[in-house]
Amino acid sequence: MKQTLGILAHVDAGKTTLSERILYHTNTIRTPGRVDDGSAHMDHSAIERERGITVFSDAARLSVGEHTITIIDTPGHSDFSAEAERAISAMDYALLVVSAIDGVQSHTETVWRLLRLYNVPTFIFINKTDAATANADEAFRDICERLSSDAVDFSGDFSEALAEKSEVLLDEFIETGEISVSDEVRKLVCEGKVFPTFRGSALRDENIDTLISSVLSLMTEKKNKNVFSAICYKVRREGSSRFVYLKINSGEIKVKDRIKTPLGEMKIDEIRFPSGEKLVSASSAGAGEVCAVLGLDGISAGDVLGDGENTKTFETVPVFLSRVIFENKYSSREILEKLKILEDEENTLSVKYAESLDEITISVMGKISLQVIEYEFFRRFGIKISFDTPHVIYRETVAEEVIGYGHFEPLRHYAEVHIKIAPKERGHGISFKSECSGDVLSLTAQRLIQTHIFEKAHKGVLVGGELSDVEYSLVMGAIHEKHTEGGDLREATYRAIRQGLMCAKNILLEPYFAFSARSDVPLSGKIMADIRKMGGTFSPPEIEGEIAVICGRAPARFLGEYAESLISESGGRASLALRFDGYEPCSDQDEIVKEIGYEPERDLENTPDSVFCAKGAGFTVKWYDAERYMNCL
Repeated sequence: MKQTLGILAHVDAGKTTLSERILYHTNTIRTPGRVDDGSAHMDHSAIERERGITVFSDAARLSVGEHTITIIDTPGHSDFSAEAERAISAMDYALLVVSAIDGVQSHTETVWRLLRLYNVPTFIFINKTDAATANADEAFRDICERLSSDAVDFSGDFSEALAEKSEVLLDEFIETGEISVSDEVRKLVCEGKVFPTFRGSALRDENIDTLISSVLSLMTEKKNKNVFSAICYKVRREGSSRFVYLKINSGEIKVKDRIKTPLGEMKIDEIRFPSGEKLVSASSAGAGEVCAVLGLDGISAGDVLGDGENTKTFETVPVFLSRVIFENKYSSREILEKLKILEDEENTLSVKYAESLDEITISVMGKISLQVIEYEFFRRFGIKISFDTPHVIYRETVAEEVIGYGHFEPLRHYAEVHIKIAPKERGHGISFKSECSGDVLSLTAQRLIQTHIFEKAHKGVLVGGELSDVEYSLVMGAIHEKHTEGGDLREATYRAIRQGLMCAKNILLEPYFAFSARSDVPLSGKIMADIRKMGGTFSPPEIEGEIAVICGRAPARFLGEYAESLISESGGRASLALRFDGYEPCSDQDEIVKEIGYEPERDLENTPDSVFCAKGAGFTVKWYDAERYMNCL
């Protein structure tokens, strides 16, 4: 049997220590490493060893009898949720670690939700049962209440609990008085109807052998189709080599094989199996295995290769933006080029350069991820960079329908485009349709305009935020048989969209977080008052004994900081679990627009003005006069 097993947890639950013990007990490593002294086999990067936290997902292969298992250790901090989600996309099974001291925490719930989203069968390990303040029974109750009532305690007699999950098992229990691990139990685990839960201490090496043997006995080997299919879940560079990490879902690949990718057919130059910081060369890799390959230039995390579904869009979305600061002895282009290398590995960074402002920005999950980028940038390139205070990533949309006009006619060029921009329901992205007859503008030209609409994220005119939740309709267009050149329709399309936005009633959108707050009942009143001040909403609190649970949503710009302050100010008696929950209109739009101070007409890369030709020379017409100059009215 070949499977991948991901290990996940809230930070400090003991996840990496457990990974080390599993590797040790399966004779994969000679001595289990420690997080606190920087010797962990799985946390091998310099920053992980220095800070004692997992930043990158790392894999290691282990063999137990006839089984080959690849374990994937993942980050436990919320700032690295995107890294954890990509790793989850490569998992056959997951092992979620919960501390017997702290129970279910905010990031535990985040990870659990992602595991359920990806339908990953999950085992649970209640760790640190040796600690003086541990309460494993309370932790198990916490799991049942906050994660799933289908968690079953396998540390004792689980027969009665399993009998409730299946008629087949109920019959077995009635007939024999007990239930043994069988195909029916494995089926329930695989389908996510039962979550086996174990107890022990990774640090004290208690019940680790039992955990390993139990997990292996409860796994089901998936049927392997002969057709090759895989997903890329991360990209990493080692020197000049660019390794694409694949989880193979079916079939097999060999060195020199040519495989289907979203970028066309590509050849596999090398195959290696990851084992901590080492990459071991191999001639082939098959279903259930994780491998790092060379030769797949341009392939990114989320891309599906071979016979599989389309590229995966990950749910974890960065909502904060920060400007890059560096010494003026370096050019922006030089810094941008190097940041793009990091973006290739962490594609949520979304590195952008505004030439008119000579400014580089990146998207991040939080402050700790900025510190990691600073560290990695200096380690790799020997250049110190820093960042200004992160602010949320705003988007923009329109309140009502508007038509934009774009004309591009320098000497010996010609294109004119009229585009209607209409609002769509929130969260429905961008769409396109044509209302223009093929007799007026050829279908080839219309398809080219559609391509130009989708080839970039168009910027709004309030703060320069990405335009979202709109439908573009091609109303009219014109080209010239002799003078239209490549790129003319692009220029006219871009200018039409921008001109329409300058005339539109625009709405500023900000990211929202859905939250679940847990606190002592006396604290709940303060939390609700705080959420109201943020402009958030919530349902009436649910009282669970001495704990109040409040669920709702509020702007991310307030909740991001509030989550940290709530824990410290309450002395740990309150916590806040957050997840991205879409975009909504800003209640204080005018103040934010004024504060950011974006000047759309100075953004020369996104001009709303048109270019016309007269007496053999081109001349610019400002956006507010452009409509009356158009040829197709």
